[in-house]
This record gives sequence, C-alpha cells and structure tokens, in this order.
Amino acid sequence: MDQVIIASAAVGAVFSILILIALANRAGRVKWLNRAADIASFGTGLPRWAALPSAVLVVSLLSAVFGLYWDISLHLSAGRDEGPLANPSHYFILVGLLGSFSAGVLACTMVKPGVKPSPFALRLAEGWHAPLGGVLIAASAAFGLVGFPLDDVWHRLFGQDVTLWGPTHLLMLAGASLTLIGQAILLVEGVRANEASGVATRIGPRRTAIANRIRRGCAAGGILVALSIYQGEFDFGIPQFQLVFQPIMLMVAAGIALTLGRVWAGRGGALIAVGLFVVTRGALTLIVSGVFDRPVAHFPIYLGSALAVEGVGLLMATSVTRAPIKFALAAGAAIGTVGLAWEWAWSHVWMVFPWPEALWPEGAIAGFVAAISGACIGVWIGNSLMMRPRIAGAARFAPVLGAVAIMALVGYGLNEQRPAGGITAQGTTETVETGKPGRWITATAKLDSRYFD
Repeated sequence: MDQVIIASAAVGAVFSILILIALANRAGRVKWLNRAADIASFGTGLPRWAALPSAVLVVSLLSAVFGLYWDISLHLSAGRDEGPLANPSHYFILVGLLGSFSAGVLACTMVKPGVKPSPFALRLAEGWHAPLGGVLIAASAAFGLVGFPLDDVWHRLFGQDVTLWGPTHLLMLAGASLTLIGQAILLVEGVRANEASGVATRIGPRRTAIANRIRRGCAAGGILVALSIYQGEFDFGIPQFQLVFQPIMLMVAAGIALTLGRVWAGRGGALIAVGLFVVTRGALTLIVSGVFDRPVAHFPIYLGSALAVEGVGLLMATSVTRAPIKFALAAGAAIGTVGLAWEWAWSHVWMVFPWPEALWPEGAIAGFVAAISGACIGVWIGNSLMMRPRIAGAARFAPVLGAVAIMALVGYGLNEQRPAGGITAQGTTETVETGKPGRWITATAKLDSRYFD
C-alpha cells in the first residue's frame, strides 16, 4: 500500500501544478504555454485551444499504449511485479493517463476569457466557456486514472489475476479509449471555429479539405487502435475466455472504426484508418519484441474490412449522406463476410491461434452480427461528427440496438459450456532457480478441449 500512497500523492501533486499553470495562463501570467500553442497551431492550422491539447493527447496516448503492451509482455516473460512502481512499463501508462488529463485541462483553460469557442462549448463560470471535446477528454482521462491505484488494491484483495479484462484494467482502458472520442469532437469544434473566423478561406479550400480528410481518417485509426487493445489476450496467445470472442471483437472494432472513418473522412477514410493502425501496431511490436526482446503481440490487419467498406461506399455513395443506416447495414454485412473471411485466413498466417473448423459456424454468425452492430454505431458517430441531420424515424434506434446486440454477444461469450467429454490436460513441471523466495517452476500443459487438440 505504500506504493499506492506514493503514486496517488505524486498524481495529486501533478494535478495541483497543472491546475495552477492552466489558471495562470488563463489570467495572462504565463507566456510560454501560448508560445507552444502557437507552434502547434501553425503546424496543424487549428486554433490554439485545439492544436496544443491534441498534440499533447497524441503523445500521451502513444506513451500509454506502449506502456500497456510492454507491461503485458513483461508479465508474460518475467512474471508478476511487486507493486505499481516496481514495473518500468507502469510509468509510461501513468504518464500517458496524466498527459491525457492534462490535454483536457489545457483545452478547457486556453480559450480566451469571454470567448465561446464553439456552439457546443460548456459554460464553466461567468465568461468562461470550455470546448465540449476538452471537457470529455479530461473526464475520460480522470475516469481512467482512477483505475491505476485501484488496480493494486484489487490485486491485494483478490490475488494476481492474469486477465486483461479485470475490472480495474477495463477502467484504465475505457478511460484512455474514450479520450479519442473527445479528441474527435475537439477537432470538429476547431475546424468550425476556423470556418467562422475565415482561416479556412485563407489556407485554401483544397488544402483545407485534404488536411481535414487526413485528420479525420487518422482519428478513426486511433479509435481502431483503442478498440483493438481489448484483443490483447488473443494477440499474445494467452486468452482466458472462449475463442469466439476474437471474431466478435475484431468485427466490432472494424464495424465501428472503419465505417466512422468512411462517413467522417469520405472516400479513402477507412484505408487511412487501417494505415495508421498498421503503422502504430507494427512500430509497437518492433519496439517491444525487437528492441526489448519480449513476446510478440500479433495483430489483425483489417485490410479486407477496409476494402469492403470502401467498395460499399462507392456503390452506395448517396446513401452515405442521405441514408446512413442503410449504408451501415450494407457496410456491416460486407465487413461480416469479406472482412471476417480475411481475418479467418490471416489467423492461419500470423495469429497465435489459427481459427479452427470447430469455430464454424458459431464464430461466423457471431462475427456477422457484431460487424453490423458495430457499423450502426460507427455510422451514427460519423454522421454526428459531420453535423448532418439527425437520423430519423425507425433508423434512429439502430445504434441502440447495435449496442444491445454487442452486450448480448458478450454475455453469450461469457456463458461457457464444458464439452461433453470434459476438459483434460497433460502437464509437466520443471523447477527453476530464480533467486527469489519460494519454489519456482516452469509448467507445460497440453490441453484437450473444444478448440484445442
């Protein structure tokens, strides 16, 4: 508990310093923060209150996701750690969460007094309006930060679980992931502010359109990276749950992020998202596995799903803007067939566990439903970010039904049933010397179950 207290005190000190700097900058007593914001604004073309927080958030999330994959690989190769401060990867996660919270605070405090940055800005006090995206980033990061000290408390109370899907882990993952939705909204607010002030006209409509398309596609790619984090147990080959969860999670991620990218960024948006995903996950794998010589985190490609979404977008160009749910159903069906088949084949090329015949047809049906459900949510988000008319009529229930269907699929996956013949294992152990107290062994087990021969 001493490490939990130390870490919590350090976070409290950083919070206090951050708030003091932000308030001093708002009062005009700190100049260097505005200079940094000017540099970020010059490089991105966004207002200062959107440019600098976005840059801070990107760096922070990269730190957090690097720390996460390094953390998992450390546990796989070196065992459990002795506390939250005993593992070097934890520092990257903590810095990433703190940086994400800082990005939200900066967005809320860098707006000039008396200025309303966007029509969606929230009034915090008299003469103080904060961009909605900044508020969501700060709130989501704070939610994730709560999981950091609670994680060690959880392990002290209930033991060292070995699943990525532990409750405190999910607190941190969900908090960090939701900051990307806040960033997307902040981007929309920044672009609208530029349009209102005439900045977009000075830059030029063509350059502005290209920059916005790349930004939006990359934002969708960031969301794809975030949604793929939950697949970590399968990526490293240490799943604690049924294999049917892998196609479900893959299709949910593809359905949400790729349709969002296509609707929000336009043609090529899904491909831009996949490109950013592959570059990010590839770099993380090279660093963690190549530089640090830790276990490899395999990952899906999503290229088949992206091509399917782009193909449907070309065939149903008018539906993307005028009948978004119709496009969502078609794109989701394409992801759930073409995209699922692509990932099924890819599992036999590079994934740890090739999808076996026993997964058919259960995995195909569950994946198809997951893809359509995710697509309804992704299209709804993209349509909202584009500021298009709200989805009306019976179609407005599609995103809600999609969320309910995903929750039902999770419940279905958690309802494990033992095979008729039971589960058997043949195991061997070998004692190893570690220099640590207690008896340490290396165990090898061969399982005979529903999915493994």
